Amino acid sequence: MSKPASTPFIHTLINDLGAAAMLPNIMLGEELGLYRAMADGQPVTAQTLATRTGCNARLLREWLNAHAASGYMQHNDEHFSLDEQQAQALAHEDSATYIAGGTQAIASMVLDKDKLVAAMRGDGGLAWGDHHACMFGGVERLFRPGYRNHLVGSWLPALEGVVDKLHAGARVADIGCGLGTSTLLMAEAFAASHFDGIDYHAPSVATAGQRARDSGLTERVRFTQASAKDYPGRDYDLVCFFDCLHDLGDPVGAARHAWQALKPGARCCWWSRFRMIGWTTTSTRWGVCSMRSRRFCARPIHCRRRWVLGLARRRVRRAFGVCLKRRGSATCAGRARRRST
Repeated sequence: MSKPASTPFIHTLINDLGAAAMLPNIMLGEELGLYRAMADGQPVTAQTLATRTGCNARLLREWLNAHAASGYMQHNDEHFSLDEQQAQALAHEDSATYIAGGTQAIASMVLDKDKLVAAMRGDGGLAWGDHHACMFGGVERLFRPGYRNHLVGSWLPALEGVVDKLHAGARVADIGCGLGTSTLLMAEAFAASHFDGIDYHAPSVATAGQRARDSGLTERVRFTQASAKDYPGRDYDLVCFFDCLHDLGDPVGAARHAWQALKPGARCCWWSRFRMIGWTTTSTRWGVCSMRSRRFCARPIHCRRRWVLGLARRRVRRAFGVCLKRRGSATCAGRARRRST
């Protein structure tokens, strides 16, 4: 029997298997504080890291070797270290490029495998709230660095007159707020304004409410369980959709409701880092990532809620009446429109 020839596809598959095997290593490093213990960039041995973290030195050696073999760490003899770029992505949660926390969302895709099997053999539906709990924290931790570094300083100033209005005092609705990160960041930055965080996932709303209480912001921040098409409230100065509109089963209906909730002359904006237009997006790393994950997240939600308009970008563009705008090399999309009288 002849030896099978190695092909580019086999190489790709092996690379992907290796990448998948690294994800548990990243989750271990993030949960056990291993990256944070190496954040100073100084070389450490397995025994040194064990002393710092209280973990098993023998298993740490294997963990460190896996990182060095994958190019996630620097390695010299028995010493390992994180360079600045690696530390920013793996150890510093305030960094704009911190990614390690987002691996929790990938873990949910594995833990939800049986649910996806049932969905694919059935009506295709899996509600957002039926995912494993690590999905919600993982998604929030994936997006949180962008919100912390860009929401107040870049995204909102891109909307003409919005920042001045927020400083003067405005009413804001944050749709699909999840665990409340974007809502609370805006509330901390604009002390004269009031904010309503809206999400239909009750456990996320409860967590967001607790965070508001812990931050002492309950007089100006309220979290409500409701869908994007039926939340209460009118005369908002700003309605926001951060990293959620592309997951809604009926973005046109959500846009219509937002329009009704705005006062004349107010603003509606949305932001998404995933441009799910089609196969052309797979030329980017974010495009490949989103193409691989949407079967586990967005599409099953649309099927569960019996909506078919999700991710229909032309319908979304028409609903908001604006053209696509790219932001930087990450191929992100942001939109805004003023409501006319």
